[in-house]
Amino acid sequence: MVKNNIDALRSVYLSLGGSLDDTYEDINGGSPVSAYRSVKDHIAAISKLDVGSGSYTETTTFYSGNATVVDLG
Repeated sequence: MVKNNIDALRSVYLSLGGSLDDTYEDINGGSPVSAYRSVKDHIAAISKLDVGSGSYTETTTFYSGNATVVDLG
């Protein structure tokens, strides 16, 4: 159960492959992610993850159905 925004962001960070032992020099003085106490620091850490380099692909469909193509020219 997610208790607050910090817990939610920490869960996102971990689900994207991050570790609570990760450190970043430019975030929270280089302390590990487990020591972060702000939403801003967690978002900064999430932005550091290289989530686009894996072979996993996710597709999101916003519309499913029939569409009509109209020539506007």
